[in-house]
Formats: sequence, C-alpha cells, structure tokens
Amino acid sequence: MNQLNLSNITTQTPSISSSAMLVELNISVWTGRKFDKGVSAEVAITKQADNNSGNYNKKLFPNNPTFDAITKYAGNARTYHYHATMPWSRTS
Repeated sequence: MNQLNLSNITTQTPSISSSAMLVELNISVWTGRKFDKGVSAEVAITKQADNNSGNYNKKLFPNNPTFDAITKYAGNARTYHYHATMPWSRTS
C-alpha cells in the first residue's frame, strides 16, 4: 500500500494584505422633512422666545409605510456593514 508523503506538501498561510479588502459604504436617504418658518415664528411669539431658539419641521410623508421601509432598509444596511467589516478607516 502506498503512503502519502507529506514532506512535499506546502501550506501557504494567507496574509492580511492578500485576504483583506478595503470597503467604504456611503448611504444617504432623503429625510422627507421641511422646515416650517410659519410655525417656528408662531411658537417663538407665543412662548416669547428668540426666533432662532427652535426649529420646527413637518413630515412630508407622515405614516407612509413605503417611505418608512426605505429609511429602515438604509439603516439596516449600515448596521450590517458595521458589524460585517472591520473599522480600518472609520473616523467616527
């Protein structure tokens, strides 16, 4: 019976430079909000506050399941990317 000669087999261990890949992910999603100058001014007058003390925004698509699903999908994609990759160049 023939025996396997292991002395001729070489094992090449991968290095970080041969097995790593630098990946950068940029996701932007429109917020669907608009600054409401009228309400901001009204609240400032009513509450006797400075005009620049608050920003009041309105949702342009309130209770819209499609818009909410898009926003949630983008957030889940970011979360997956952060968990599946190493922070080599992440500055924040």
